Amino acid sequence: MNTDRGISLIFAITVVECLLIVDYIPTVWSKFTILRYILLTEDNRAQRGNGEFTQKPVVDCELRESISDGDYKKCCSLLASHEQPLEQVNSQGFSILHLSAKKDKIMIFKAILEKGANINTPTKDEHTVLHIAAHHGCYSICEFILENYVHLFSCKDRQGMNPAHCAALERHVHILKLMLKFDCDLTENTERYKENIVHLACITGSLDVCKFVASDKNISGLLHSKNRECWSSIQCACKNGHLGVLKFLCENGVDLKNKSNKTGKNCLHTVCEKGYYKICEYILEKEPNLIKEVDNIEQHAGHYAAKIGHTDTLQLLINNNRDVLLRATPDNINMFHVACRHAWYDMCVSIDKEFPSLVSEITEKGWNAGLFVTERGDAEEERVKILKFLVQRNLDLCHVSRSGKSIYYNAKKNGLSSIVKYVLLKCPEAENIKRSISSAAPTKAQGNTSDT
Repeated sequence: MNTDRGISLIFAITVVECLLIVDYIPTVWSKFTILRYILLTEDNRAQRGNGEFTQKPVVDCELRESISDGDYKKCCSLLASHEQPLEQVNSQGFSILHLSAKKDKIMIFKAILEKGANINTPTKDEHTVLHIAAHHGCYSICEFILENYVHLFSCKDRQGMNPAHCAALERHVHILKLMLKFDCDLTENTERYKENIVHLACITGSLDVCKFVASDKNISGLLHSKNRECWSSIQCACKNGHLGVLKFLCENGVDLKNKSNKTGKNCLHTVCEKGYYKICEYILEKEPNLIKEVDNIEQHAGHYAAKIGHTDTLQLLINNNRDVLLRATPDNINMFHVACRHAWYDMCVSIDKEFPSLVSEITEKGWNAGLFVTERGDAEEERVKILKFLVQRNLDLCHVSRSGKSIYYNAKKNGLSSIVKYVLLKCPEAENIKRSISSAAPTKAQGNTSDT
């Protein structure tokens, strides 16, 4: 007996004895009933603390091990003496039937079914055995299920995905072909994001799934379908950096000019934000005018390149159309401001070299580049380097925004202690600059009301 259980036993006996003293328990039988109840409750509490839902005997562990090893004879032997519910699950929510589906052990899978397991029981994530088999590319299990329990194809998991979505996401073309053979509807969208099997294949870069869809006239239209945000498959390929898939989609007529209806981002914006140089190069070659487009808040590709800090992508944009990159948003935030906000020193230097006028620009809120540098509290070393660089470019360290925010104020608020010390060293009066709620013109003592 372990120490914890020994303590629990002493506690249980004490409780029962106290109840007997006050004549609360009328019989000896009741005494042992309550004692057993307390000990079982304690055991269950310990199991829940370990992430288990029910107590698992040794035979269950052996059974799961035999399933994983594919030992059919041992598995059948253990099943014969298995007294626990077949739907009993582990901490991942997997029953022994789910495990056999995952491991593609068709003979064991059938044996567990014959023992009485319920094939309709899902995992805690609402995955059926068909979801599991499709996700892991288990052909024989999928074939058996589709032959005998095809209704499982219509089941959705917690993410609103059917088994075909799982197969596409994991690049299992052979499973999709099998599903098509059984007349499963491969055109269904996921419930939440309204994505089809091509969207999902483009996320993981499965060119084979895209080719399979394109080869069947009954489902080839999926290449052009759009999700909830109005993204076509081509945006998914761009976002996840799959150049081969992107080229295939373009060759099959998918529109490279696709834009998000939520953000207004086009494919060039997407790849610039991710820093995919080769894809950016390909898009500019195919659709050079995309560099002129802006998103819903009028950011161009240069803003997105500045956000990620990839100077080679910026140079590619400059070589294509440098004039576009001079543009700011309606509130006058330019790409140099964005590079400062995200603390990309090399990007700041590159932009200054090509577009020196951007460094000194002030936004509609009255923010200069220094305020963007101190807007966030991460990457302090980089921010110090950028601020020192700006001082060399004649930055006013005592500048105040329209609402009275200063570089010193931002730095102190965001825990940039090195910048606080540097600002006070260079501009001792910065500590006395106070935020203002008046409408007076900005001065070192006060600023006017709004940064909005």
